[in-house]
Amino acid sequence: ISWLIVYDKVTFVLIICASEPLAENLLSDINDILGSPNIEAVYGSWNSVLSKDSVDLKKAWYHEKPIVLAAKGAQSSLRGINIKNRRPDLIFCDDMQTRENDESITDRAKLRRWFTSTLLKCIAPKGDRLVIYVGNMYSEDCILRQLQNNSKWISLVTGAILETGESLWPELHSLEDLMESFEHDEELGESELWFAEVMNDPKAAGESLLM
Repeated sequence: ISWLIVYDKVTFVLIICASEPLAENLLSDINDILGSPNIEAVYGSWNSVLSKDSVDLKKAWYHEKPIVLAAKGAQSSLRGINIKNRRPDLIFCDDMQTRENDESITDRAKLRRWFTSTLLKCIAPKGDRLVIYVGNMYSEDCILRQLQNNSKWISLVTGAILETGESLWPELHSLEDLMESFEHDEELGESELWFAEVMNDPKAAGESLLM
C-alpha cells in the first residue's frame, strides 16, 4: 500500500480486516511507514501534510493530490465512504475472513454476500482500480478458495514449504521448525488445520508430510 501511494498509483485506500481494531492497526502501520524518516527523505513529507489523523481515517495533501486512507471492519457499514465525491480506487482485504466465520455456513454466506454486494460495489466506477484479498485457505468453501476459482481474479497461493521441499522463507521459518509444528498438530489430530493455515491447501487435509 505504501509503495502504491508514494509512486502515485492510488489516492483512496480502503482497508478491510476481520474487525475494526485490526484494520486500524494496519492503517497505523502504513501511516508509520509513510512518516518514517527514510521514506520522507526520499518521497517527501507525510506527517506535515496530514489534515485528518484519526485511528480509522487519514487525509493528506500528498504529491499535489488528496490522499485518503480509511480502515473498516468486515461487515461494517460503508455508508459515507464516498468522501468528497470520491470512492476507493484500492480496496485491501487483509484476513477479512476468520476460521470461525468459515466454519459457520450461515456466517460464511453472510460475509460473502456483504463482500460481493456491499464492499466490491463501493469501488470507484472509473479509472485504474484494484482489489487485493490476502488471507488463509481455511476450506474449500472459504472466500479465498472461491476467489481462486473465479476467472475474474488473478491468484497467487503459496505454502510455507515449496515443491522442492525447501522453506518458502527460511529466515523466518526454517524447514525444521515447520516440520516440528506439523508433527505437533498431527499428534493432536489437527493436521488439516496445519495444511490450511501453513500450506494454504485444504485439499491436503488428512495427508501426512511424513509419508
